[in-house]
Amino acid sequence: MGKTDPAKDADRTFYYGKLGYDFDSTYLEGFYFFHQNHLSGREVDHHIAGLQGKGTYGIVMPTFEFAYATGDWESGSQDLDIDSLAVYGDVAFDLHETVGMKKFEVHVGGYYVQGDDDPDDNDLEGFAPVVGINRFTPRFGSDGAGIAYDGNPVLGQILYSAFPAYYGQHSGAGINGGGNFDNPGWIMVGGGLKAGWDKWTYITNVMAMWFDNSAPIETDYRDVLGIANTEIDDFMGVEWNNELRYKLYDSVTLKGAASFLFPGDGVEDITQALNAYARGSSDFDQGESSDDVQMRFAVEFVWFF
Repeated sequence: MGKTDPAKDADRTFYYGKLGYDFDSTYLEGFYFFHQNHLSGREVDHHIAGLQGKGTYGIVMPTFEFAYATGDWESGSQDLDIDSLAVYGDVAFDLHETVGMKKFEVHVGGYYVQGDDDPDDNDLEGFAPVVGINRFTPRFGSDGAGIAYDGNPVLGQILYSAFPAYYGQHSGAGINGGGNFDNPGWIMVGGGLKAGWDKWTYITNVMAMWFDNSAPIETDYRDVLGIANTEIDDFMGVEWNNELRYKLYDSVTLKGAASFLFPGDGVEDITQALNAYARGSSDFDQGESSDDVQMRFAVEFVWFF
């Protein structure tokens, strides 16, 4: 026995529990996640509790999730309170019998992920998931397509997540611990289609995205990069993801993907701030914005054995 060594004994711990019940056509599940992060000189006690569910009522298939986060974030003389929430909902319609195809499912839904409206107070109100890999969710996710899901630094999105949690000053969340609890949050409204015919599958989703509150981004560029009078619009843009699959054999699938991000005013404002910084200017108005469409193409060969 001996004194603890901060370099050796600092760690990150997760505890997760859930309890669900199947009401015939409706399944409900409550969950609780305790996340403790004592890495990099901080002490984070992060609690998330919530309710999620799904149902099938004829051709209608809704799904939802509500999560509330609370806890403490401490580092040095700072002692801050975590207090935020997130909501997800989606409704899908199974129309395969109507159109005479093996699969034909359309859906519409969205997310509300709370952002921090005042980065200078003692409340951390940007919802930061413990992991948050919504790239792989059934409705809007895709393992092959997606720009927002691939770690987009301009939008502050961490790996496998569309949440812009890299913006902010108080980290410790997310899959790599780099997500901030005072992030700008995320609002998304969209829809999509999943169709299957013979050995072919086509998946497409359109997502319109906003920052819930751009104050944390403006603070980052003003206080960290020194770009004065930075103003960031909330509208991030619209992303369109497409994935086409062909099943060669039972264990072999060929995939192609194409993604397009049409930038909104918020993305243009961020590129203007970055351009001013790259030019060595501290004046936001001296930067040049970009409205170029981001594109991502991929081909994947999957062999299960």
